[in-house]
Amino acid sequence: MPVNARSGSLAAVVVLLALLGCRGGERGEGDSSGVAVLDSGGVDLVRNTAADRSANRRVTRLTELQPPDSALTPLPWGVDADPETGRIYVLDRTSPRVVVFGRSGDYVETLGREGGGPGEFRDPSALSVADDGMLTVWDTGRGVLSRWSQDGRHVGERPSPGISYWGPGVHLHGGRLVTVTSRRSPSAVRQLLVEARSGDGADADTSVLHVEEQETATVRLPCMQGPMPKVLEPTLAWTARGGTIWAVNGPDYRIDLFAGGEMVASVRRPVEPVRVTAEMAAERARLQFRGFLRRCGVSAEQFLEQVGHAERITPIRWLSVDPAGRLRVARGAGHLAAERIDLFSPEGRYRGSVDASVMPLAFVSTTRFVGLRLREDTGRPVLSLNELEEEPEAEEDTAAASAGEEPDGRPAWAPPVQEDLPEIRDCPECPVMVELPAGEYLMGSPEGEAPAAEISTRPEHTERAEKPQVEVTIARPFAIGKYEVTFDQWEACVEAGGCEHRPEDEGWGRGDRPVIHVARTDARQYVEWLSRRTGEEYRLPSEAEWEYAARAGTETARWWGDSLGRGRVPCDGCGTRRDRESTAPVGSFPANPWGLHDMLSNVTEWVADCWHESHEGHPGDASARVESSPWWREEGWETRRGEPCERPVRRGGAYGYYSWTIRAAHRSFYFPNPNWYERKSYTRGFRVAREVDGSS
Repeated sequence: MPVNARSGSLAAVVVLLALLGCRGGERGEGDSSGVAVLDSGGVDLVRNTAADRSANRRVTRLTELQPPDSALTPLPWGVDADPETGRIYVLDRTSPRVVVFGRSGDYVETLGREGGGPGEFRDPSALSVADDGMLTVWDTGRGVLSRWSQDGRHVGERPSPGISYWGPGVHLHGGRLVTVTSRRSPSAVRQLLVEARSGDGADADTSVLHVEEQETATVRLPCMQGPMPKVLEPTLAWTARGGTIWAVNGPDYRIDLFAGGEMVASVRRPVEPVRVTAEMAAERARLQFRGFLRRCGVSAEQFLEQVGHAERITPIRWLSVDPAGRLRVARGAGHLAAERIDLFSPEGRYRGSVDASVMPLAFVSTTRFVGLRLREDTGRPVLSLNELEEEPEAEEDTAAASAGEEPDGRPAWAPPVQEDLPEIRDCPECPVMVELPAGEYLMGSPEGEAPAAEISTRPEHTERAEKPQVEVTIARPFAIGKYEVTFDQWEACVEAGGCEHRPEDEGWGRGDRPVIHVARTDARQYVEWLSRRTGEEYRLPSEAEWEYAARAGTETARWWGDSLGRGRVPCDGCGTRRDRESTAPVGSFPANPWGLHDMLSNVTEWVADCWHESHEGHPGDASARVESSPWWREEGWETRRGEPCERPVRRGGAYGYYSWTIRAAHRSFYFPNPNWYERKSYTRGFRVAREVDGSS
């Protein structure tokens, strides 16, 4: 059963991939790495259709975790970690204690001892580290939840909820407790993933999230007669982080996600179930029922003749989530050991696999984790501290590749002549702004703008969204960010108290990379802080301003021409090493004629408008269209954390999007599910606009 990594936010993982408002079975936007996002009755299905591929990572074992007495038998669901302090907690199956290790795998101390008083254990069955770093141990023998501080002090206990603990595993978050219980019938054992909301003892309000059924058979052996589950019948596998819960569903590669007590998403991969052979079942029976078989005086084969075994089992061996909200799935072709780890982004996008015979249980950091493997000579479980490292890149001129050059260093294209426009920077931590002149242009796309070779994957409604073409007048100059807002600039806002959210970086790095995992409400918070910091009027650009800046005085699909070419920006098929892999540091690719970088790709950018399905009715000026949108809910729509627009607009493509999105006319929106946390997207960022003298 999975182990829970600490989280600082409720429902931190959102499996929603840059939707173009594609509901009712339409495909989601722009990620062509074998990912489709479909809506099925309010549940988003994230279908990763791509076959296995290397994640360009490797697992390095750093050290084994052993206390001074070298006696430690871990339970997989009895391991958790606190990334803030680096403390690793391990329940010992053969001794009523919790062994604590440090961030480097060194032994720190032992918590608890056998007994019936405070700080003592009788049968500790599971543990969990909560958001505040508090350790809770469920002692089923004493019927209490025993609590321990980050520095190892016992701080109290309370009665466990009125749930018959079946396990394995427990997770606590914000007054809620998640675990597994069971109900038996003559023909089956039902395992129930349940969530108890507040309350102690029998008063806890409990709801069932997921049910896994084990088929039983009646056995008649010398030592026992009665129903028993078939060998290798599914045991409910799940994990949780913050207020979000993942559970394996059925023998296929299917992981369902629950938030707020409801199922909101399901992640799939085309990995076949494991077909169980008689040899596999006998091996499992010998391991699982060793003492039982010895007492009964029967062999594993004789036992199987009566109880039988499952025909198919899931390839998933374990689930875990790192501190950045990324799902890690250990799987194998057998029934015990893992053979590889599948890596997913926070949105459920399959990022590749790593060959490893270890199951990640708990993360100390985004790359360092506690893993369990079976010792080859004895089959005993062994805990180790491991590092998930990036493989060295293949030899190539990476600087040239990032700059849009061919690997041999030849320029991939000749950039146009740049206009010398004024630049503004109001403070050292402020974005560099480029002052754009007033002018006129034609917004939207003409018929047939995207070449046929690029649009085989394009939903029809996205083409309608760019029409009709509208004459737009930008009556006054304004300034817009030369680059997308970076992590450094965002963190300056956080440190100053102007921004609350601390977004993750997908492990790609921070610094001068564009900030990601930010909602439009976060972007608005940033521009409000920037306005207070400088005394100037910062804001998000309108759609009309954004396209005006992206076109930079040109009339073609892209500012360099109509054809996509190679090496100009990152996208699926753009010919850079960032394609479908990661964001690039801002300014890695050449600027458009007005000196603006990454306008058409890197990350897709929030703007100030609320969605309209076409340009019909556009006023033809620089204003943002908001109140006239049918999705504007200024009052009474409280589920979006202060966002009055149900469909906020984004402009531009991103490093993993289809090439048809890499055009100045491309527009899309985010269709937020109120149950989900809209900050979790690795493709969304923003740049800012600013009034200039004489423009207000």
